[in-house]
Amino acid sequence: MTTHSAEYSKVISSARWKKLRLQRIASAKGRCERCGRWPTYSRELELHHRTYERLGNELPDDVELLCVPCHKVADRQREHATAVRSWDRAVEGWARKVYGDEGLFGMDWDVVEARFERWLERKDPWRL
Repeated sequence: MTTHSAEYSKVISSARWKKLRLQRIASAKGRCERCGRWPTYSRELELHHRTYERLGNELPDDVELLCVPCHKVADRQREHATAVRSWDRAVEGWARKVYGDEGLFGMDWDVVEARFERWLERKDPWRL
């Protein structure tokens, strides 16, 4: 089970969030925006954050209306994408320190990533 911040909990319990959800249900005609399922009860439709960049000030494309099963999948997909972005930032940060901005330019990403992985292994050989 995911634990959310106090800020997140405040946002999704706000009148603004509830209004946004109801507007989205109306515009989607009560259907999941991914699978098209029409749940028996509207409480089975949830607003999913595609991004938390504008938490509390979401743009229409920042959220999507999903049934519970699709919401679980979407959360896992977002978590995976976030982990990938974090990994890419770590590789790039290391490479900039090692090669500098100029040296990194034009290098093959796969080569840089492989060198970073070898560096991590030497740094911490027990890392899983």
